[in-house]
Amino acid sequence: MSLPDLPAALAAIDAALHVRPAEARELSEALLARAREAGDETALVAASERCARLADHFGRPEKGVAALEAALAAARLAGDTLGEAALEQQFGRLAYSSGDYREAKRRWAHCAALCAGVPAARRIAAEAAMGLGQICDAQGDYAAALRHHLAAHDHADPGDDYLRAKGGINLAVNQMRLGQSQPARTHLRDALMRSERAGLADFAAEAHMRLAELELAEGAHAAAREQATLAETQAAALECRWVRTNALSLLAQLDFAEGRAASALATLRQAIALLGSGAGATRFAAQLHYDLARYAEVAGETDAANEAYDAARALHARLKQELDSSPGDLTRALLQELLDLTQGQGAAEARLAAIATRLRETLASSQLS
Repeated sequence: MSLPDLPAALAAIDAALHVRPAEARELSEALLARAREAGDETALVAASERCARLADHFGRPEKGVAALEAALAAARLAGDTLGEAALEQQFGRLAYSSGDYREAKRRWAHCAALCAGVPAARRIAAEAAMGLGQICDAQGDYAAALRHHLAAHDHADPGDDYLRAKGGINLAVNQMRLGQSQPARTHLRDALMRSERAGLADFAAEAHMRLAELELAEGAHAAAREQATLAETQAAALECRWVRTNALSLLAQLDFAEGRAASALATLRQAIALLGSGAGATRFAAQLHYDLARYAEVAGETDAANEAYDAARALHARLKQELDSSPGDLTRALLQELLDLTQGQGAAEARLAAIATRLRETLASSQLS
């Protein structure tokens, strides 16, 4: 049984998604409940994808996984390749936000394989390419990251403010890592303009945060503080935990650079508390604890400094293990899919092609660590 009002329900969610996320979450959860009750696969996939996207926005990626798993099974059973690709893309995002880079890469590579040759999947393919670029950035392979970010840019229509804003921010971050500050600034300004024009308030907050990062790197402290304050204020209003945590971290760095260690320490503690334990072993989480240790040391809080150093080392060790891990777990997962095929689960030809692509990605990714 299908939901006749599905287009209107999705339009209401999407209108609130980037500006009133709490409202969007409430609408998405209500639609998901109705989709389950009606047994509407299309509605189930769409609602689950939006619920997961919002769980990530609110800094609770683990809450999005359960809904995605049920929807993914339904999409595969229905032979809905486009729906499967959208869900795999969101699985990748949740894994990345949780610090599980290996799983994120697996999900995004599979998503890219599903999107290949499907014109209707261009936006999904672009987001998967951005994700793969972020993984390469995390691994320090900035040249490979640039290739993925440029591929995402190629997927985006020039008039698509959503993709061009999101892609521009990711491309700018990569360019900053490569020391290309002027192109990065150009992309961030363009992303900010597109975000404000399209009502993508969360993207605008992130653009301000990245501009603050760029200004700080160039020693322009007043401009950096202005951008970081804008980002923190906007992210707080949107309950965008990740952007707000980054903005607070930048404000702490500015205080510390200007000789206010106690103020820097207080602001950074606020950032770490906001980030919480759900962030996983990300490079960002490790860096926050290293910074906390430095600030505490200068502020004369020796015990706090030692504790922060220990936490930072533990996070760094977990991160290194994640980035250096072998593809063994992925290979086992792909073998399980092959076993599923022998039992008639899913469209064999399409799934075999996707598995072959993922195996090639696995072999390639094993050379990046």
